[in-house]
Amino acid sequence: MTRRACVTTLAWCAGLLGAVPVADAQPIGPKPTLEVSFVRSEVRAGEPVQRRVVLRNSTGGPIATVDEIPYYWNESIRPKGGAWTSRSTHFDPAVGSAPPPLAVLPPGEVRVLRDGGSSFVAEWQPGQPGDYEVSVEVGFFEWVWDAPRPATLFTGQVTSEPVPLRILAPEGIDKEAYDAFARRPLADRGSYDVLLERFPTSIYAGYALLSSGRLATWPEYALQERDGVRDRARQGEFNESDRAYDEKLRASAARSIALIPAFLAAHPDFVLEARLRLRLAGALAYFERYEEAKTQCEVVLRKPAGGREAKSAEAFLALAREKGYLPREAGR
Repeated sequence: MTRRACVTTLAWCAGLLGAVPVADAQPIGPKPTLEVSFVRSEVRAGEPVQRRVVLRNSTGGPIATVDEIPYYWNESIRPKGGAWTSRSTHFDPAVGSAPPPLAVLPPGEVRVLRDGGSSFVAEWQPGQPGDYEVSVEVGFFEWVWDAPRPATLFTGQVTSEPVPLRILAPEGIDKEAYDAFARRPLADRGSYDVLLERFPTSIYAGYALLSSGRLATWPEYALQERDGVRDRARQGEFNESDRAYDEKLRASAARSIALIPAFLAAHPDFVLEARLRLRLAGALAYFERYEEAKTQCEVVLRKPAGGREAKSAEAFLALAREKGYLPREAGR
């Protein structure tokens, strides 16, 4: 089954009290639980919220769904005890004549549905700091085929319990940046250059550094970009377009080298510190500062989180050694 289209609707449910807004379809089959957690449950106003949403099978048997990805997604936020505001996204799936393969979640296991920033919560964030609650609801596609319905199949909606989120008032340079951009310092990517020039050590600058510039965030890709430009130059295929592209990459790398160390010194516990270090590693490698790039990757690899960042650090080091930019490790 493939998705024919993606339809996003904004449902500003400011008048709803009590229960989280839900879709109409009733759940059928062994029901999983939906869990939402924040990397940090306290953020400054205007700062993106990093959250993780997982589907957990707490039953004694397997749970199957039509497709791994929910066709319906509803994210809601409210002042604690107040009215819910929601945004719903749903997909229009293309239904084939035969049932698709089912996605099976074994007992006791989880399936990560989202892992990263919540654009909705960041966009909606109120100017008034305080205590809030966030809830997520997802829906899985109904069984619409003539074939017998599998006994382990779950269809319909499942909703998480509300989880607390505290929004703090920005202070110092954060408040200056917050006020200068009408309480939405990260709303317009076109203004990131101004944000980085005027408020380079504000908390918002860290997110802008990751979302602006031409050089890839992941250092293995940044190195490939650099080498691709050089290969074309060696082959005599370097034209004006390539030259302009190289200049943009160099400018992006130079800005990362100039700004990221100062930002990390001001915010050593930045929630996306590992990703910023990887961007810095790619920038250093662009200027052949391979040992310094290696140091940044080693810092990332010493962190317990692992995940995508650790894989990227390992991939960069392996690529740099393969190309002879770094010495190979003994025994490899």
